[in-house]
This record gives sequence, C-alpha cells and structure tokens, in this order.
Amino acid sequence: MRREAVSEKLGVATAAIWNVIVLGAVVSLLAGWNQGFEYAELPLPLDVLVVVAWIMFGINIFATIAKRKYEQMYVSIWYFMGCILWTAFVYLVGNFAVEFTTGVNQAT
Repeated sequence: MRREAVSEKLGVATAAIWNVIVLGAVVSLLAGWNQGFEYAELPLPLDVLVVVAWIMFGINIFATIAKRKYEQMYVSIWYFMGCILWTAFVYLVGNFAVEFTTGVNQAT
C-alpha cells in the first residue's frame, strides 16, 4: 500500500542540505581540505551537516512508519529502520571518534 511521507517540506529540506554536502565535498576534496583519515575525509563542518541531514531523513522515515494504517510490517521495513540507525551510529563513531585517538588506534 502506498503511503505519502509525513513531511514533504522536511524531505525537500533534507535533499537541499544533501546537495550542499555533495557540492561541499567535491570542492573541499579537490582543494585538499580534508581531515586526512581514511573513510573520514570530509572536513568537520560537512560531517556535522551529514549528521543533521541524516537525522532529518530518519525523522521523516520513522514518522512515516509510525503513522501507518496497518499494524503489521514487512521484515524489510525492520531492516530498513535498522540500516538508518546503524548507519548513523557508524558515521558518528567513525568520523568523530578519530578526533580523540592517535596513531594505530585511528587506523583501527
């Protein structure tokens, strides 16, 4: 059954922020402005924007799921919700925890 997103405005705002992130990533990486860590190359301001955009995306998705008409959910929706939460956790730990470690611990 088709279900509209709870907030179209939030979706548009999330997409706009994501486009700013992508443009900022292209410019910053080509200019050599990065953190110098593997898989955590984006500068800190862009990392913060990624977290904000991901939170906005998560709010819109979880609110849409919460307002569903049917109580039962497909298993794929549970996997999708887990993906949203796990990606947020991994991104936060991977990009912000490296600020507090040095040497081999950063690589790990």
